[in-house]
Amino acid sequence: MASHARPILTAAVLAVGSEITTGSTRDTNSGDLAEELSAMGVDVVAITALPDRRPALMK
Repeated sequence: MASHARPILTAAVLAVGSEITTGSTRDTNSGDLAEELSAMGVDVVAITALPDRRPALMK
């Protein structure tokens, strides 16, 4: 019998902003987004932040 299970969706949340990576601004959006994604059945595997520097974003 063939299985028609839904595929498992995964996501990583990336916040971009030097103000977040230096700690001058608290990142509340990533947690809220991860919570919403999880409620929709998405497996959030990572939450990370990068500064507003092009070399860091290009990696």
